[in-house]
Amino acid sequence: MNWQAISGNPFFTVALPMILTFVFSTWFSSHSQNKRIDDLRSEMKAGFEAVNRRLDGVDRRLERIEAKLDNHAERLSKLEGPALVRA
Repeated sequence: MNWQAISGNPFFTVALPMILTFVFSTWFSSHSQNKRIDDLRSEMKAGFEAVNRRLDGVDRRLERIEAKLDNHAERLSKLEGPALVRA
């Protein structure tokens, strides 16, 4: 086999390196994009978990405030009852 004739062929000197470069760059970019998407997904998951924890805390606080307000309404009606009767 004459390697000089093969190496002088435009397919091996121009087209094949272009094809290999295209295939390698496509594979590398898809690999790096998948990694970036996975990183973004994990960051978003952590952010959503933090928001959910804060919303749960707000919900607990609102429930405590609501319970206190319910008690105040009952206490106010007890306090106002005798005052309304005297008036």
